[in-house]
Amino acid sequence: MGLTGAAGQLLLFNALTVGPAYLIFPVISISPVITVAMAMFFLGERISRLGALGVGAALAAIVLFSISGGSEDKNSTGPWLLLSIVVCVCWGVQAFLMKKASNQHINDGSIFGYMTLSGLLLVPVALLLVSGSRFDFPWEAPALSGATQILNAVGALFLVMALSRGKAVIVAPCTNALAPVLTIVLSLIVYSTLPSIYSFIGVLLALTGSTLMVYSEEKRGSQPGDDSDEQAGGKVGTDHVRERELASI
Repeated sequence: MGLTGAAGQLLLFNALTVGPAYLIFPVISISPVITVAMAMFFLGERISRLGALGVGAALAAIVLFSISGGSEDKNSTGPWLLLSIVVCVCWGVQAFLMKKASNQHINDGSIFGYMTLSGLLLVPVALLLVSGSRFDFPWEAPALSGATQILNAVGALFLVMALSRGKAVIVAPCTNALAPVLTIVLSLIVYSTLPSIYSFIGVLLALTGSTLMVYSEEKRGSQPGDDSDEQAGGKVGTDHVRERELASI
């Protein structure tokens, strides 16, 4: 988990140095598709029709957030594209591994700790990437970088907690669809920048999709016959009652 996450982060920085950000981030934002596909294929996760509709709305929102008016850039193809695809795969697999680890009854703290320690193994690679650069950066560079990594770590911790308590096919699209909503709100407040029509529709789809996903899970959880574990427990209890009745006879 830590290796895939840290490797994706390093490759992202490398891609941003050779390619346009407005084309790189849309490619990376499709990573929930990989997580959803792996969760359904390897973990056998299933969702209701209402939940599937919510997932579809969230994925559509991600696509709309990815649409940019600057698509005429000459750097629309290049080595950054391959790097972006690798980052997308790394982060999609990382979310799946988080869910897989939680299914093995590993607690949240252990998952986050092991993920952090394994990610530190790539620190020499990061130092190697900047060894050819000058280190006379302004103070804003390490300050902003540190703040970014703190937010990244907090987000990763809560992602681990969310995946340990919910389905990956719902958590992954929900988190990736709602993040741009917050970005747009902050842009409105800080920069007084109005979103494009695509972003506005994406906000509506993201909020609608996340609401549908949460509601579908709450609805399934409130219905007593949907949980296979409860059904199994009830069957075992019934068997014990029958054994006692037979013994008394």
